[in-house]
Amino acid sequence: MNRQKLIGSIINDTYKLKKYLGKGGHGEVFVGENMKTQKNFAIKLEYLFNGKKECLQTEYTINRWLVNKTNVPVAYCFGFWGDYRYMVMDILGHDLFEMCDKKFSLKTLLQITEQMLTLIEAMHKADYIHRDIKPANFGIGLGNKENLLHIFDFGISNKVKLKGNCHIPFADGIEYVIGTQRYTSIFSHKGVEQSRRDDLESMCYTIFYLANGTLPWGKYYGNSEVLHIKEETTIKTMCSGLPSQFFEFFKHVDELKFSEKPNYPMLHELLRTMMKENGFVFDHQYDWQNKSKYQRIMKVRNEMSPPPPPILKNRTNLQEKRKRKTKSQKKREAKAAGKPIKQELVYVCKAERVRHGLTQKKFTRHQLKELNICRI
Repeated sequence: MNRQKLIGSIINDTYKLKKYLGKGGHGEVFVGENMKTQKNFAIKLEYLFNGKKECLQTEYTINRWLVNKTNVPVAYCFGFWGDYRYMVMDILGHDLFEMCDKKFSLKTLLQITEQMLTLIEAMHKADYIHRDIKPANFGIGLGNKENLLHIFDFGISNKVKLKGNCHIPFADGIEYVIGTQRYTSIFSHKGVEQSRRDDLESMCYTIFYLANGTLPWGKYYGNSEVLHIKEETTIKTMCSGLPSQFFEFFKHVDELKFSEKPNYPMLHELLRTMMKENGFVFDHQYDWQNKSKYQRIMKVRNEMSPPPPPILKNRTNLQEKRKRKTKSQKKREAKAAGKPIKQELVYVCKAERVRHGLTQKKFTRHQLKELNICRI
């Protein structure tokens, strides 16, 4: 994909690509302007002939399913343009971790962890698993959601429950790693089908990275090398320098079985206990908010951001107002107003007209009943 050549292109006479934002999990992301409303959006493009599994339509479907259940960037439309699939969605804030010199304070880490757990839990309750949990797939919103964490990039997400509320069956022998190698679970490295436990294990690696700015296996690229170091790294090592409750958090995740439901209330309680013991309040005050670079970027992003979508309740009320009246309702209203009721006329075939000695071609249903005409 030639990114520079795409700048200035117009998608289906509606969106003009203005700026390249970055690479997503399965596509390139641009800032695009709706030429009719002058509003800016994030537009994700996926090449049709990349030889890989189609992911963007899956991402759009899951995003629309989750939009009223948790914090996700709203996806407005999906379609095709030349050699690409495209999806139009909200723009999120900048890479906050880079602005904080790749290390969060304990208060910011706990607030972020609490929100990450809430977002992942909401996905699991909607019967989906993310399968690519990592720092790059979380971002801060804009406008009135400026202090709230959002989850995105659902291109390789999957159903965790089938019809009848049955958990997906255990499977192994998968020949490739699903997700990002640095953050994916040990079971994924071994070719085992992912479930809810794998999302939480990836979240634990994310917490470790946010606390330390690095991972023990960060310099390695081979699947076997990364797997070996992950297996050698103990929970005690991962929790070094963190409150003791993180050990219980990581231990619970490590002991989960394939189809076992995580104890989310217990995990939330551990995080609340750490906040309380350290004298912190969940006030949405983060390390990056006093950074001048962050303030400049957020000002620009907020100006680019579209207005929030209408609330679902209002949409429903609007639909109810515009709902058409049925024929029976119209008849009752006409009868009550003393107006003549227009009756539908039915055409009678020539054979029936000859048999009954009729010259008229059309009759009302009531007349057909009186004449005892069944075939029309």
